[in-house]
Amino acid sequence: MVVLDPPAVPTPLPLEGGALQDALKTATAEWTRARGTERLWRRDATLWTGGDEARWLGWLDVSSRQLARAARLSHLHRTAQDEGFAHVVVLGMGGSSLWPEVVRQVLAPEGVRPHGRVLDTTDPTVLARAAADLDRARTLFVVSSKSGTTLETRLLMDWAHALVPEPIPPFSHMAFITDPGSALWREAVHAGAWSVFAGEPEIGGRFSALSDFGMVPAALMGADTSRMLAHAAAMEAACRDPDPARNPGVALGLQLAAAYEDGRDKLTILAEAELAPFALWLEQLLSESTGKQGKGITVVAGEPAGEPATYGDDRLFLLLGGDPPREALAARAAGLAELGHPVLRSHLGEPEALAGEVVRWEVAVAVAASRLEINPFDQPDVEATKAATRTLLAQGAPPPAQPDLVGGGLELYGTVPEGEARLTLALAHLLGQLPVRGELSILAYLPPTEEVDEALQKLRARLRDARGTAATVGYGPRYLHSTGQLHKGGQG
Repeated sequence: MVVLDPPAVPTPLPLEGGALQDALKTATAEWTRARGTERLWRRDATLWTGGDEARWLGWLDVSSRQLARAARLSHLHRTAQDEGFAHVVVLGMGGSSLWPEVVRQVLAPEGVRPHGRVLDTTDPTVLARAAADLDRARTLFVVSSKSGTTLETRLLMDWAHALVPEPIPPFSHMAFITDPGSALWREAVHAGAWSVFAGEPEIGGRFSALSDFGMVPAALMGADTSRMLAHAAAMEAACRDPDPARNPGVALGLQLAAAYEDGRDKLTILAEAELAPFALWLEQLLSESTGKQGKGITVVAGEPAGEPATYGDDRLFLLLGGDPPREALAARAAGLAELGHPVLRSHLGEPEALAGEVVRWEVAVAVAASRLEINPFDQPDVEATKAATRTLLAQGAPPPAQPDLVGGGLELYGTVPEGEARLTLALAHLLGQLPVRGELSILAYLPPTEEVDEALQKLRARLRDARGTAATVGYGPRYLHSTGQLHKGGQG
């Protein structure tokens, strides 16, 4: 048996660049006077808005609870192997899919069965490609939805149900993760599903990575869940320290808040390729937690590298790399810091330490939201949109008679040029309205192929280099469950 060293005691992320020191000093002093860390762990809702925040804090100690029962996760992987499953496909949206996708790309060992896949789109091209790749008789589908009512997940469940070949009972090749008592829970139990795993009602979707929503898929894909949870539990313990100078989560939260108060509301991630998928999870956490009441911290992930001078003064940078990071990445971060841009450095000794970073960032977002005076655990604008969509579907409302091309409030139709010229006019008007420190969100309802990715990345880089504008990219319908709250309720 190989005995691994225990994880190192986590420490706050170093901040370089010098731009935020005064704001950070003020934020730290105020947090200390308010006994913020003590109130966080006491689950005091007045730390935020005094609303229902206390009922959503089950994530605070979920890592230590999961570590105490880590053996069941290892057993789960062996069971899937013994039953001959070659593939495990996670079907979910947002908080149910983004951490499993990080695990698939970063933490799941190569060549180990079952091989993992995550589907969080209803794009027919993507689904057809997935169906062609799978050994359908040896595939375990994991249907994941906290509420059990997410429309895309229900559609994906129907798709998977039809893929299981006869005479196999479809539900015998389907596992479910959902909150106890949901409609999906009742349906899965009644139909004799392969297994049904309980969500925790006190943990919201985007904070659920270390609950069964994230750890069951991780176990099925063969990730080292015990090592992951050891890192998470170590970070949890460190985040209880009342001194912000030693508390890795609280220190980061105060850094995010100080940056926001200084106008640096765009967290730009510089990541080594192996760790870059973590930004997908981080993007949802910050977007849905802070993007409301006209406020919000934007995550700029996967942006092509630019010269330090091309970035505006609205950025906070995060270096995410190994320990030590690769030379080119470290040099890029140093160049930004030399120009005065604030740069956070996160160095991971091993990939499993990402689970500890989950805890750090969850605590940090809760702390930053306190400074922003918002509830980090709701998503009011997303819920309002879902309700409006359900109403339209129930009414059977027809589509508009003539779709309008809208650019920044300009509706183009009728007498303006058609085709490419029409689109160019709309984009020119939209870009002309971008304010200083503005941003542009590119939302693509297209198959996420390498060709499409390349085109979108070129577009966002050109926008940045020409105008100094931060441009983010998201695929539909995934972005609705990731950055949608920020788009609808944030700064615009």
